[in-house]
Amino acid sequence: LAQRPKEVMFVRDLILLNHSMKPTNCTVTLHVAQIYDQDTEMTGNEELLGSTVNEVTQKKLMVSGLPMHRALASKPQHFQVRVKVFEARQLLGNNIKPVVKVNIADQQHLTRIKMGNNPFFNEIFFQNFHEVPAKFFEENISIEVVDSAASRSKAEIGRFQTDIGFIYHSPGHTLLRKWLGLCQRNKTTSGVRGYLKVTICALGVGDQALVDQKLPYEQNTRVQIFKS
Repeated sequence: LAQRPKEVMFVRDLILLNHSMKPTNCTVTLHVAQIYDQDTEMTGNEELLGSTVNEVTQKKLMVSGLPMHRALASKPQHFQVRVKVFEARQLLGNNIKPVVKVNIADQQHLTRIKMGNNPFFNEIFFQNFHEVPAKFFEENISIEVVDSAASRSKAEIGRFQTDIGFIYHSPGHTLLRKWLGLCQRNKTTSGVRGYLKVTICALGVGDQALVDQKLPYEQNTRVQIFKS
């Protein structure tokens, strides 16, 4: 926030540590926005100090010009989810042949098989929906990296999972070129087993996707890790 005061920082399910600095079963979700006096003026001089985190975030998004999500409707609407898989880093394993399984709701998409612990994929997947918004937001996105050369019981390297609502309510309805921390299923405290760089967006009718372009080197050094 100090370097990019106009950004809204969202960190979901951050694992809390105990007094011995060991992981606990508790998590915290943070949504942080920096509010200036001029922001208060632009939002109508409301009392921001008494606002909830969600209210502050909404006002900050409005000030920065990012579109707000439409009010929930009771009728089905058209949506589209896009997932672009760029690359993986530091995947655990020897002589592995990783492939990424992208599960959007009940549909599975597969990347091409690569080799090594730091593979490049650069593949994009689309899926359309026609659902009531509340149901759409509850659909899951699961991104799993597996070793295609290993037996099925030992194939999983790690995964990331979230619901579409988390993506849709992120700034610009998008996680833009973010690194996902990959953990084994039901073993989130066992540590990260690699990282996967992705862009995920969930768009409704009239929503405009953020421009997905490579950041300058000096901006790309700021790494933000998301864990499910």
